[in-house]
Amino acid sequence: MKEGQVVRTTASQADAKIQSWFETANNICLAVTFLISLTILSAWQLPVVSSILPDNWRLMQASTGLAVLFLSTGLALGRQNRSYQLRLISQICAGAAILLAALALFEHWNGEGAIFGRYLVADSHIPLANPMSIQSAVAFILLGLLLITNPLRQYLPSYICDFILMLLIILNLLFISGYLFNAIHLIGQSSVILISVQTLACVVLLSFVQMGRCAPYGFFSALVTKGVGSRFARILLPFSIIISFLIIFGKTQLLTLGALTSPYDAALEAAALATLLFVVVIVLARKINALEKNLRDISLTDDLTKIFNRRGFYEHGEQELRDIQRNAQSLTLLFFDVDGLKKVNDTFGHEIGSQLLIDFATLLRKNFRENDIVARLGGDEFVVMTHGPRQEVIPALRRLREATDNTNNTGKNPYSIGFSMGEVTVDAQSHDSLDELLAKADAAMYSNKQARRAGREAIGKDYRNTVDDNT
Repeated sequence: MKEGQVVRTTASQADAKIQSWFETANNICLAVTFLISLTILSAWQLPVVSSILPDNWRLMQASTGLAVLFLSTGLALGRQNRSYQLRLISQICAGAAILLAALALFEHWNGEGAIFGRYLVADSHIPLANPMSIQSAVAFILLGLLLITNPLRQYLPSYICDFILMLLIILNLLFISGYLFNAIHLIGQSSVILISVQTLACVVLLSFVQMGRCAPYGFFSALVTKGVGSRFARILLPFSIIISFLIIFGKTQLLTLGALTSPYDAALEAAALATLLFVVVIVLARKINALEKNLRDISLTDDLTKIFNRRGFYEHGEQELRDIQRNAQSLTLLFFDVDGLKKVNDTFGHEIGSQLLIDFATLLRKNFRENDIVARLGGDEFVVMTHGPRQEVIPALRRLREATDNTNNTGKNPYSIGFSMGEVTVDAQSHDSLDELLAKADAAMYSNKQARRAGREAIGKDYRNTVDDNT
């Protein structure tokens, strides 16, 4: 990869189940925002509708309802699988929502009230609308910008959409906090110009839809991908947010009731948040450690035989060498070569040859001690490192020979398992490296194999001479 090249997370890397869940949830969210916006717009137009709504419905201004309707329509039409024409309409709807929000900001700056909102109130019995709150306008501008920029991710730096979405998330948290803790200036300019409950619901739902659309790409991809970290984030993130709000809300209620004074308030809040962070850190550390161990085990294990590979053997074998030098002990290194693997591969195929290797690895694992190091170095070469001199290894070798004969006598396999072996024993006075010990054991194995081969050839020659004499 070239230096400075940006790696983009694509939707194909996302978990299909999570994407499907997001899509279903997004459809429900859009249906709710459509219903709220159409109801509010109808109430500003028709007395019969306004008469059946709660008294505080007017807190959601007509311009706010129209902006929500534009954004909901834009998100519904802006899916990637839509035609170019529908996606173009989606961009126009986003632009219209941004224009409404910008007009509201101008109305606040100008101080003349809801200029545009007057045209959205049709009935004379309904009081004139106020401009939407500054907070609502800012949220709608961010939602509209995200709706415009998200389809252009392949042409824009990835951090632009991520930055807008992060600002939107922060705004949502501020709005929710403002309602929970009665911080009026976080949610509006007065008791009649503020983010109403229905407006807050629409902003949160539309933000959730936007997050679902943006999440498969860039910074927020950790929420939807298949990794262990992503699954952990999907569980821990909502839990952390909810618990944090509950801690502060509970503290506020105790202060209101007079059950808590200011010093105790700070102490309990600090202790509760510290406990939450402590638990999160411990759980996260345990998950990371478990994942690291799994990755390490995979990197040290042979895929085929499930015993140590060359890397695993070297890592554990070098530690064993250091231990015998420190504790004045000895160990024996056995080097095995499986006989006839090439012939089995050529005759029966590589799948059968692989099964031969698996069977031999199983024999080694079952007939040596659990704390012995059993590894496949590659191809048909295996090693066993065991504590103690050769005399202590003889019972294990005897068990291995008997188990091999029993396996061959079953006749279940089209091959017979055979092997050649070399060995070397070292003690605390030895200064040989692991590579040097392997070379010695390999040379001993090769010498034994040559001797066995020479013995078979001598027996064959004697047999042929006997046949010739008899004829």
